[in-house]
Amino acid sequence: MLPLVASGRVRNATEARARAFSWGLMQVMGQTARENGYAGHLAAICEPGTGLEIGCGVLAEKLARAGGNLEQGLLAWNGGGDVSYPAEVKARIQRYSET
Repeated sequence: MLPLVASGRVRNATEARARAFSWGLMQVMGQTARENGYAGHLAAICEPGTGLEIGCGVLAEKLARAGGNLEQGLLAWNGGGDVSYPAEVKARIQRYSET
């Protein structure tokens, strides 16, 4: 039995497994979405509007916790395991900025 189900924190195995996946355009983990108050079906995060709303909210929280430091906020977003991630994102910012 899955630990979240066995502990009674999650009512079924499908929900427990869905929390382990990344969803939508911003690849928000299901567990992260739940921790940030999302109560809908996790697959709905694949709808662009829903996914961007949740993802941008989570990213804003990470940036706020990092005191507005973009590099630290991006490391928090990516779990901190890849120290080159902030530089890779910053290198792409111009390409996606509105002109």
